[in-house]
Order: sequence, then C-alpha cells, then structure tokens
Amino acid sequence: RGVDSTQVVLGSFYGTPFRENLGAIQRCKINGLSLDLINNPESIDWLTGNPPKIVQVGIFDARTTALDDIESARAKVRKVRDLYPNSQVWLSLNNSLEFLPRDRAIKKMSRLKELL
Repeated sequence: RGVDSTQVVLGSFYGTPFRENLGAIQRCKINGLSLDLINNPESIDWLTGNPPKIVQVGIFDARTTALDDIESARAKVRKVRDLYPNSQVWLSLNNSLEFLPRDRAIKKMSRLKELL
C-alpha cells in the first residue's frame, strides 16, 4: 500500500558516480534520478539511453556562499530539457542548505525561480 502521489527520486551527492550501477538503479521502483551537475557535470549525459520520468538536477552549489552564474545555469537547464524532452525536469541545489547562512540560502533558492 502507498500513496498514489508519492514520488521517489534517488539522489547522487558530492559528485558520487552511480553510472556503474545505473542498470540496477533503473530497475528499482523509483520515479526519477537526481544528478549533481556542480560536482559531476558529465552526469548530464548518463541517462540518455533510458531516461526516468523525473530528472532532478542540482544546478546551484549549496556548499558555497557565492552566488552561481545564472547564464551558465540556464545553459545547463536547456541542455537537460533537450536531452530529456519526455521527462519532468526538477531544479534544485546540489545539496542541503543547512550549513549556509540563512540570507545566502534564501538568495540561492530565489535564483532558482529565475531559471523558470
């Protein structure tokens, strides 16, 4: 039993490469995969053969107070949408914001809206 609206997305943080286990991962009952495009930018191409329903991309760096370049992020988002036209694309930071100062965390989250 479960809730019909539940979505399970498996994440890869700190650039952890899961490419070698991708076949096994895709056989799991998950709805999507989350890619860390900050620490592992080449992961953007890993799912092209069998993309999941949801592709979540860590597009901004949550481990630094510096604000990420919005044009660079837009280019990554365009590439993800081009590579996975039949997948939902979820934008996120590449990690938790818990260690950033509150004002920086809010600014980073606000910048995600600029990519929509």
